[in-house]
Amino acid sequence: MARPRISASVPESLNEDIEQLVEDNDGINSKAEAIRHLLERGFEAEELEVEIKHREARINELENMLGERDQVGEQVTELAQTIENQQQAPFFVQWWSWWRSRGESDENADNEAE
Repeated sequence: MARPRISASVPESLNEDIEQLVEDNDGINSKAEAIRHLLERGFEAEELEVEIKHREARINELENMLGERDQVGEQVTELAQTIENQQQAPFFVQWWSWWRSRGESDENADNEAE
């Protein structure tokens, strides 16, 4: 099956760029190959732009989730401190205090090891 043929007029500066590409790249032997190469690279660039936009959206989503998680952690800490001030704290509050203090101990141990 024969390839469709297309004719196009290009500005002289673009023609010079195409000729330079043919001279500089050993895998490109003609202006037609150079134009096909440039078109393929353009399509690849468009696909990469779409992928970048999707990744940026995912990053924003994860940042929002992390912010919400930090807020929940702060609220739990505040609640734990409030309940600790009462005479008998529920088991979960005691556990949370222990867990939090354990993390601080791990950080201190890491800092001493350095």
